[in-house]
Amino acid sequence: MNYNKIEELRKSKGIAKKFMLEHLGMSRPGFDTALKNKTLKVRDLEKIAEILGVSVISFFEDYNSSRNLINSNQVGTGNISSIGGGFVNKVFAENDKAGKESKQLRKERHKNLLLEKENTHLKEQSKLKDEIITLLKK
Repeated sequence: MNYNKIEELRKSKGIAKKFMLEHLGMSRPGFDTALKNKTLKVRDLEKIAEILGVSVISFFEDYNSSRNLINSNQVGTGNISSIGGGFVNKVFAENDKAGKESKQLRKERHKNLLLEKENTHLKEQSKLKDEIITLLKK
């Protein structure tokens, strides 16, 4: 597993570390320690992948090199069909689809978070308005 890939993807997609950590429910020191010690839990990797809009498999070093081999239809000197290329291509296609779906889910969660913040703000404004009305009636 390539733990550096998590930070590379986060930065390349312009996702703030704070935003990612809030959705993970992790502190910055806890996250940094888990990366350093290479001790992230599978559920955390799944959440990170969802936030980044990628598949968990993209965190593994061999993913891109294997994908390039499959796309070039070669493994060493043999043809990819000798190792079940159809199945492997299907797995990669499913992972790409999952990544796109994760990106959509991330966008929806972000939108919902913004709506929740706006709703909280409006409730606070309404409460202040009620307090002012109460004070004016006195």
